[in-house]
Amino acid sequence: MSDKPAILVVDDHEPALYARSRVLEREGYTVLKATSGADTLVMAERFRPDLIILDVHLPDINGFEICRRLKQNPATSSAAVLHVTASALSSESHVRALEAGTDTYLVEPLDAGVLVATVQSLLRMQAAEMSLRKANSELQRSNQELQEFAYIASHDLKEPLRTVRAYSQLLARRFGAQLGEEGNEYIAFITNATSHMSNLIEDLLVYSKVGSERQRVPVPMEGVLSRVISNLQQAIEANGAAITHGPLPTVQGAPDQLEQLLQNLLDNAIKYRRPDVAPAVHVTADADDRAWRFCVGDNGIGFDEQYTDQIFRMFKRLNGGTAGTGIGLAIARKVVEAHGGRIWASSQPGEGSTFFFTIADEAVE
Repeated sequence: MSDKPAILVVDDHEPALYARSRVLEREGYTVLKATSGADTLVMAERFRPDLIILDVHLPDINGFEICRRLKQNPATSSAAVLHVTASALSSESHVRALEAGTDTYLVEPLDAGVLVATVQSLLRMQAAEMSLRKANSELQRSNQELQEFAYIASHDLKEPLRTVRAYSQLLARRFGAQLGEEGNEYIAFITNATSHMSNLIEDLLVYSKVGSERQRVPVPMEGVLSRVISNLQQAIEANGAAITHGPLPTVQGAPDQLEQLLQNLLDNAIKYRRPDVAPAVHVTADADDRAWRFCVGDNGIGFDEQYTDQIFRMFKRLNGGTAGTGIGLAIARKVVEAHGGRIWASSQPGEGSTFFFTIADEAVE
């Protein structure tokens, strides 16, 4: 076989088989020939043609059945199929052809120009599809490698951090008196820095894993919110926060990721509170065009809406004096998009913020 596109022409009528083959050969294609359904199946698997021009009416197997078998065989499924028929297909036959996997069909007598143009079009579409499949395969491989790297990096980075933290604490306990106020302040800087780095690694690991869980199950969001409130209980009590909600639906999704989503939004609402004002957060949901739209509103410090797009980016924090890794809202956005939705916010400085997100009403693959 040459590097030129290979086309298998199938017809039990010798003059038609010869005429089509000659037209395609003049265009530079490598042409194979078959006169029966059985020969077609054998030659297609042996030579792997790029395109098969297939007569609908053959003496042993009809063209629809041949097409179905070709598409079911992994060795031949990528070949484009052009059916040729002596008369226009009836609606029933057209449905059969599409269900069998045909790409298009032409009606005899075939004009040479139309035949060549149709072949060129099918080969272009096939090349684009193959390119897309290759890119998708490479992307999946790259994502898998990144996830593996994230797990390895997380373990390898966290271990020395634990060592630094442990020895810093040991220094403070054994030699705190000799180090004095300045020395203990330095140790506190080290301990805080290692804690921040540990949190950053954990958040990066969470971010890398979002979307890897493809299975979707029914998730009662009121139960998710209850778990989030339990997780944040210490921060809620320390800040005197009040968390309320309206009726929340059951959605299709990944439970752990949806919990992470709500937890990040509520944690932000508590963290970015106004001085001397107890945080108040209210969560609601309503149906919105084949999706559920959730709303998480707070009475915090708010932000200028010109920065709305920026807050969902990695490592972007509008308030540099507030503790955090700058990944929480990026994780929230990735979770929402993995569930077929979108996330946005509205806010005014000093008047609180409202975060909205949608979750598709059905699992999105």
